[in-house]
Amino acid sequence: MPAGAAGEYHMENGQSSFGAQPVTNDPPAYPAALIAANLPQAVVHAKVIVDGAGKVTDVRDLDAPADANHAAFFRATHDAAMHWAYTPMTLVQEHEDAKGNFSETRTTAPFSLDYAFRFELKDGKPVVTTTQ
Repeated sequence: MPAGAAGEYHMENGQSSFGAQPVTNDPPAYPAALIAANLPQAVVHAKVIVDGAGKVTDVRDLDAPADANHAAFFRATHDAAMHWAYTPMTLVQEHEDAKGNFSETRTTAPFSLDYAFRFELKDGKPVVTTTQ
């Protein structure tokens, strides 16, 4: 299945997909060394790269290079997401032969998902939320 200019998948005629759902995806831990600094909310945008078996193989920082605090938040993001697991993305291609009989071929494919990780302190307690 070819990827478009933005990297997203485009389904071919007669093709569908399923899967690519998180099995484990615990949020990152707020870096302990930054709690006492009482920093304002920080958001890290990351792309999680997943192989055809559903294993995370890379986590990329989508934000422009920033300060040491951002680097610490991204390290926490990277470390957590590298332990995530997904159901494989399965591509289903339907085929019709000359007699009108239908069959299908199933294959797995790598995929990526973009996330925003929000690090904040609420009443002095670290809270990290994740949105896709």
